[in-house]
Amino acid sequence: MTRLRLGALLALAVAFGVFSLAPEAMAAAEVHRLNLVLSAMPSQIDGGGMNRLIERYNENPLSTSGRTFEPIEQLGMAWLFDGELRYFVRPNFALAVGASRLKVETKREFLPSIGTSINVLGEVSSVPVHVGAQYYLAPYNQGDFQARAFVG
Repeated sequence: MTRLRLGALLALAVAFGVFSLAPEAMAAAEVHRLNLVLSAMPSQIDGGGMNRLIERYNENPLSTSGRTFEPIEQLGMAWLFDGELRYFVRPNFALAVGASRLKVETKREFLPSIGTSINVLGEVSSVPVHVGAQYYLAPYNQGDFQARAFVG
C-alpha cells in the first residue's frame, strides 16, 4: 500500500511541477494582413422566369387526358457558398476578392403507368465573382477576442 501512495504522490508532484511551469497567459487580438474567409448561408432567391416556366409545365403537360400529377415545386431557397481573400492595407482598410456558388434544383419522378417513368429536373446555377474594399470601424476588444463591424 505504501508503494501505491508513493507512486500517487510522485505523479501528483510531477503534474503540479508541469502545470506550475506554464508561462503566464498574455492574450492579445491579432490582425493578420491576409485572411481567407469561407462562409455558407441560406439565401432566398427569386425564381422569376424559371418559376413561370415551372408553373406552365405544371399546368400543361402534367394535367393532360383528365389526369393530374403532383406539381413540381418552385424555386425559392438555396445555399450560397462563398470564398474570399481579404488583404489589409491598413488596420482598418482591406481589399477583398472572392467567388461564390449558388445552386438550386427541383426534381420530380412521375410514374404514369407500369414500365413508364418521367423524370423532370429544373436547375439554376450561378457563380458570382466580386472585388471590393472594406472599411473597418473601431474594434471591440475583450481579452484575445476582437469584434469589428465593417462597411463594404
